[in-house]
Amino acid sequence: TTGTVTITNTGVARLIAGTGVTLSGTTGNITISANGGGGGAGGTVTSIAVSTDTSRLTVSGSPIVSSGTIALDLATSGVVAGSYAQANVTVDAYGRITSIANGTAGGTVTSVGLSPSTGISVSGGPVTSSGNITVTNTGVTRLNAGTGIAVSSANGNVTVSSTNLADGTVQSVGITSDTLTVTGGPITTIGDIDLEFNKVPVYTVAAHLIKHGYKIVGTTRQISTDRLWGLNQLGICNKITLESLCLDNVEQIEKLIDDYKPTTIFHLAGQSSPHLSFSLPKETFESIAGSTQRLLEALQKATTPSRLFVAGSCEMFGSSHQQLVTCKSRCHPSNPYAVAKEVAFRTVRDFRDRHGLFACTGVLFNHESPLRPKHFVTQKIIAGACSIKNGQQKNLHLGDLSIKRDWGWAPEYVVAMNKMLTRKQPEDFLIATGKQTPLHEFVSKTFEAVGLPWQKYVFYDDQFVRSNDGCYPLASVRETTENLGWTATVQLPELIQNMISAYQKNDETNHLTF
Repeated sequence: TTGTVTITNTGVARLIAGTGVTLSGTTGNITISANGGGGGAGGTVTSIAVSTDTSRLTVSGSPIVSSGTIALDLATSGVVAGSYAQANVTVDAYGRITSIANGTAGGTVTSVGLSPSTGISVSGGPVTSSGNITVTNTGVTRLNAGTGIAVSSANGNVTVSSTNLADGTVQSVGITSDTLTVTGGPITTIGDIDLEFNKVPVYTVAAHLIKHGYKIVGTTRQISTDRLWGLNQLGICNKITLESLCLDNVEQIEKLIDDYKPTTIFHLAGQSSPHLSFSLPKETFESIAGSTQRLLEALQKATTPSRLFVAGSCEMFGSSHQQLVTCKSRCHPSNPYAVAKEVAFRTVRDFRDRHGLFACTGVLFNHESPLRPKHFVTQKIIAGACSIKNGQQKNLHLGDLSIKRDWGWAPEYVVAMNKMLTRKQPEDFLIATGKQTPLHEFVSKTFEAVGLPWQKYVFYDDQFVRSNDGCYPLASVRETTENLGWTATVQLPELIQNMISAYQKNDETNHLTF
């Protein structure tokens, strides 16, 4: 049969010879031939090498002459491999790390505080989580330069300099003052002069009130020199307006109150001796209970309200009480003076409850001062011990030394009296130390203070023994302390020393110096 056979080339469809290449084909085979090696020149590669002109790379395995591998590595920089905390890193000009080292080790602050030195106070520290610490300068906050003085400051330091030095030599330095106590002067070479505020005790209500800016009107039956000796001794007589007043006359009382319209009245008048009251029972009662009654009646009629303090006495409790007493305790008066004080006490309470007057009684226990009259036993002991010490007296005669009393310091008691009138509501209080001391202890401490053995100079004398003088009420001062905020602080040795010092100064100058 006849037909057609088709042959198809599925490989390269066409080859084109480029420069230096010859193509030939025979029986379906294509031959590629170079016209000449290397662009017309033949040759053989015998060695391959790599070089570098930088220290940043290292070459190994070069050159290759037949077969092999050339390796390129970054050059080492002396840094030890590892992990670094708080690292300090050094880098060269090529950006390589040339050194690395650990810095300060990390940690956690658990508490921050400040310790102040002199002149600095710190508050708010230590801080344990978050907060503020306040630093305050507690020293000199401001200095003003006076004439001839320059003040400069740098870094918190203040320098005071004299800018106007005068020629001369200081030979002696001293200080005088009417209101300060000066010791250590004058100084002629080197030394210190000490200044202290005078401890001026207040022995009377008037002196206490003057000290606090009150204007004082005082009353007495007769304005005479002998009746004003206490005020003269204190140097306050010219600071008080004195009025003659008879407390038996209610019209005089009413007129005086109407003229001056006082804010406070202290009723301290009356016969003050329990022993003398047996001889003067009527006068004692009228001067204490009667005058209190009339004063309250006058205040009830007054157009301007006044606050009244009445001086009561622990004598109204009597000598049968050995337990603690309060203002609510039963009274057992054992002398006319005590009876009068109890009546006055009850009258004040009655007017307060029925008429709403601001009137109160301060039930006073023994309160001593250099202004005590000489017939009181404490002043008798002080004067006797000082006189024996000075050779002016040979011995001292006293009665029962076993009796006990609550001896307090009068300057403290007037503070309590005034506090009673500054409360919102009137109330009666005991004014006492709350402690009892036997008379022989008062005697022994007094003679000890002047440097003498008391047993050698003190003798018992039964003429000074009084009936019903053994037992004495013991004051409960809890209510006074809690409601007035007042407590007696002067102890017996200090009380005795104060009285001795005042007596000795009076003996030298014939004038009490407080």
